Amino acid sequence: MTKFPFIIIVLLVLISCGDKNLTFPIGGDYVDVNTNIRYFDTLTVQSYTVLLDSITTSQLETPALLAGKYTDSAIGDINAQGYFRVVLPTSRSLPKNAVFDSLQLYLLYNKYYTGDTTQVFSLHVHRLNKTLKPNGNGKFYNTSTIGYEPAVFGSAILNYPKPNSGDTLWVDLDEAFGNELFNLLMTKDDRVSDNESFLNYFKGFMLSGDDADQAIIGFQFPSLSTTSLHGKDPAMRLYYHYFDFENKTGHLDFLVQIQDYYMQFNNMSLSNRNPNLDLLVDQRIKLPASATDNTTYLLAGVGLVTRLEIPYLKNLFEINENIHILGAELELKPVRNTYNTFALPKKTSLYESDNLNNFSQGITTKNGYPQTGRLEIDEFYQMNTRYTFDITNFLDKKLYEESDETPSMLLTVSPDNLYKTLDRLILGNQQNAENEMKIRVYYMFYE
Repeated sequence: MTKFPFIIIVLLVLISCGDKNLTFPIGGDYVDVNTNIRYFDTLTVQSYTVLLDSITTSQLETPALLAGKYTDSAIGDINAQGYFRVVLPTSRSLPKNAVFDSLQLYLLYNKYYTGDTTQVFSLHVHRLNKTLKPNGNGKFYNTSTIGYEPAVFGSAILNYPKPNSGDTLWVDLDEAFGNELFNLLMTKDDRVSDNESFLNYFKGFMLSGDDADQAIIGFQFPSLSTTSLHGKDPAMRLYYHYFDFENKTGHLDFLVQIQDYYMQFNNMSLSNRNPNLDLLVDQRIKLPASATDNTTYLLAGVGLVTRLEIPYLKNLFEINENIHILGAELELKPVRNTYNTFALPKKTSLYESDNLNNFSQGITTKNGYPQTGRLEIDEFYQMNTRYTFDITNFLDKKLYEESDETPSMLLTVSPDNLYKTLDRLILGNQQNAENEMKIRVYYMFYE
């Protein structure tokens, strides 16, 4: 997003002209109009925190598996569990004298993480005991759960996880199950004769963190829009050895089906909340920033978003009946010292909303282009870190709209990341002394 070119023009006009009689063409004639150009940044904005009822976390264009847990002192305990399944190898014949060695799950980091990765991270794998089955519309949500065995099926403990490395994480799985699966393959049992039978026997995995974890980490998952590379997507690998004039080793990979992107999802939840957030039990509820120390929250995946209302917009007509908004910029400031451990979201988006906190169309730039908030970071003092949005069209439309409904917007992490990350943001409201929210409005009226 670019800065407002019209601001430069307006300032030039203010400096060089002030109030002047300007000439405007109307049809084929020219008329002189006494035009006044002004600027102010005191338009009232009321801000709230809202919790969405649910967020779709399946059928994503670029999916991801998330697992882990961390405690955010400002918000609460954030948990992520990843669900998926694997299918039979295309070729599953084994040498007659093969001997089982081990069974492992491998996962590839997708370079996403949130929290503190300098501490020990434990990943636990559970075996599903219920079939992965979405609801009636074919989707899973951040609130969806599937039954799984409470006993840990496999674990990996990492002293220093390296999610940015792109490395593969190997998890040792239950040896007794590995032996059982190996014997089924050796005897060509019906349970491993086709994928339908296999998925009835082995329904899939749930990945979770440990209560002591302080991070959530992302792993790759294929979709119809991405190319599946052997060894780069989640898989369960069975190792064996055999003798053929010499000792040899082999393995079988139980891969994710490329079509199974609609069967993968993440459950993302918030527990032990900041007590003020306990009031958010329904999407229709809006928690005023005044109840949370003049701050509001965003937490992708869980569904915390910020609602912004401009209740007195039409009072601008008290200035003049012929007022026209030339430009408007919304400035949002993250609260100091709230993004030392948790990185600021790189992309945030604004949407029009109604009184029930439903999302409507995205708010575009003055020129009608889609936009994300322009992020500027004050690395040293954190006083001037800000996101800015062009809200010219939104204010101009709402100013002349024949409606008694308060002009409202929802701010959230940009769409794709909303569904597959736990990016978070804490913002000051208009009464926050250090991190004040502002709207700058440039307008003109004529007489």
